[in-house]
Amino acid sequence: MRNFSIFFLFLMVAFTTSAHEVRPAYFSVTQQSDSIFLVTWKIPAMGNAIPKIYPVLPDNWIILDENANLLPGNLRRTYTIQIAQGVEGAEL
Repeated sequence: MRNFSIFFLFLMVAFTTSAHEVRPAYFSVTQQSDSIFLVTWKIPAMGNAIPKIYPVLPDNWIILDENANLLPGNLRRTYTIQIAQGVEGAEL
């Protein structure tokens, strides 16, 4: 029985150390006026450990302002964007 307990404990440690964590990101586009939009990009953070992922915006989206706030548990980036041709059909 003792050998089984040690084997079971070894298996539990092996399986827990090989697991990985998945945390979702958040992306939103909110229209402020005819051509001005607010883009919010929020990604999870563990302390100062922040995944190096960034949104790729279309070339015709002009960034007017950019802010980053490191909050407990996440990093929130906000962009004020000018889009002259609209967002329909744009690929992110």
